[in-house]
Amino acid sequence: MRTAAVAFAVALVAGLASCETAGDESAVAQRRIVYGTDDRREAFEVPAGPLLSLITDSSVALVPRSVIRSEGGRLVCDAPTWGEAGGLCAGEPFAEEPAAAFCSGVLVDWDLVLTASHCVHLLALQDFWVVFGYSYDSPGHLTARDADLATPRAIVSDALDPDGVEPRLDFAWIRLAHPVAPPRHPVSVRLLSAPLAVGDPLTAIGAVAGTPLKLDGGGKVRDARPDTLDYFIADTDTAHGSSGGGAFDSDLALAGVLARGGPDLAPTADGCNATVQVSDPAEAQEQFTYAGRAVEDLCRADPTASSLCRAHCGEPCQALAPQEEAGCSVGSARPDSLSPGIALGLAIAFGVAARRRRRAKRSRPAIPAVTASVRGRSRSSRGLRAARAWCRAPVRASRHGTGFATGNPRRRPIIDRHSHLKERP
Repeated sequence: MRTAAVAFAVALVAGLASCETAGDESAVAQRRIVYGTDDRREAFEVPAGPLLSLITDSSVALVPRSVIRSEGGRLVCDAPTWGEAGGLCAGEPFAEEPAAAFCSGVLVDWDLVLTASHCVHLLALQDFWVVFGYSYDSPGHLTARDADLATPRAIVSDALDPDGVEPRLDFAWIRLAHPVAPPRHPVSVRLLSAPLAVGDPLTAIGAVAGTPLKLDGGGKVRDARPDTLDYFIADTDTAHGSSGGGAFDSDLALAGVLARGGPDLAPTADGCNATVQVSDPAEAQEQFTYAGRAVEDLCRADPTASSLCRAHCGEPCQALAPQEEAGCSVGSARPDSLSPGIALGLAIAFGVAARRRRRAKRSRPAIPAVTASVRGRSRSSRGLRAARAWCRAPVRASRHGTGFATGNPRRRPIIDRHSHLKERP
């Protein structure tokens, strides 16, 4: 059954010959289009710098475990090509690349990934990887290695509203099993205190049609929806598989994550599918959930979920580094991790306590013969009286307990070789 579910998800996100629109909820994973010039670029075509780092270190792909494997330390995709999965016509872009990813996402805190909610409902958490470095460092060569596979642990918060509802949200926060380490790094987030405006430039990153991550630097905001601030509409060249991928403003702060859009493909008279081309950007249909809105909902549900929830986070808001988080009362530090200072303090405290117990044990008088005579109920009146007198003497309180109370003579404490007080019937 699980294999069938994985196969269904891969087929669903492959967009086989389907051309539903943004308003069609039955095809939530089918979307995207090319507006004007196709501006999508591979990672190896992006110069070294902040833009490339957004692709390789902060953006992720969600990939079914069944279609990715390790070979010599590098990851290899056992998935159909985009041309095969989409029934593409000859000459379509990226047709020869593997269509392995079913969605995209963005690292926003050291162990938190923001994506689209409809993505996390396609597969169970144990059935997919969160993959860093899902991009080409040269033609046909994936950057990703074994260490780039991250395990999703939980869905911390999400929202998925149907068509016709306002506000209409589509986001999910994935908690990773372990925080990432540099060079991986979370992006900063543009909050709702600085809403977008029509015409603002955007850079979009996503796994177009499930292929390795692409960057589109030619998008613009076409409708900011200032009255609801739930999502904005842009003319980015994105496609299914890009769902959950980020749209970044001119300062490279995360403005939103892709939720819905127009149809990707249109059938031709030759019986194959071609990418939909739209010449007028005013007809843009790509809809991005505001990242600031997702942060607000996360922090409202759990103010300790992330250091993004701290007061006076700033604009844009940046997650604190782990060493800073340890001293932040509203950060994402959780009880399953201790700072080095706390761990050292506990170790010293336990060591002092153990030393005191050893000293108390050496100073306590040993009475093996008397204890034996009590246990054996010796008839020697002198020995029995001595034993009872000793046992009934007050016992100095220790940090593990107090002296015993006198009472029923048939329930007397016995002091054994481990120096603990016990009762016997």
